Amino acid sequence: MNEITLLPTGTIKLILEDTTGRTSAIISIKNQELMKKAQSLTQDEICAFKGSVSKNVFFVDDIVWPDIPQKQRISSPDEVYVAFTGDLHVGSKTIPAKRI
Repeated sequence: MNEITLLPTGTIKLILEDTTGRTSAIISIKNQELMKKAQSLTQDEICAFKGSVSKNVFFVDDIVWPDIPQKQRISSPDEVYVAFTGDLHVGSKTIPAKRI
């Protein structure tokens, strides 16, 4: 999904995309159950949409998220600190010495 827009009428307009291109999709405000599901949609999220097409617009009837099992997070009983660094270019011949 590339874009999510709430229209003045309360209807949600989506721009859906896949490897073949883009299409507009509409979630009607009349379907309150679907509107509740749509509130958790985010840009660039992977999900499937069920519905019908009329006049080159896809009207969404249902949203299906992939069934991905959640991994249990392993935590430490001790307080732990981590520092991440990257792309430092220390000693690089392309970075002026004054910047290092």
